[in-house]
Amino acid sequence: MARRKDLKQFKATLFYLTQRLENTAQQHYAEYTRYDQAQSRCQGDVEAWKKWVKLLVRQLKTPQLKDGSFQGQFGPTVGTSLSLLSLALNYRFLPIYER
Repeated sequence: MARRKDLKQFKATLFYLTQRLENTAQQHYAEYTRYDQAQSRCQGDVEAWKKWVKLLVRQLKTPQLKDGSFQGQFGPTVGTSLSLLSLALNYRFLPIYER
């Protein structure tokens, strides 16, 4: 579906997320929500994603532990992995992240 940017559902979702750049997920399942939002924004609107990821970096500085990890709701392995993946999407290390 990532390659189907012509779908009305894709456009509606992207519009919704773009209008809510300040929302960097602080609720239940925050790590997963951040990761999903990062994928959607990075795939759909690069400029909006760049603005959002700056907000995300500021938000993630607070809970980051001294060793660089993130505790997260599901422990440090999941918290750190999803936080780093959310920040690194623009590097497109995996084929799924290609635009």
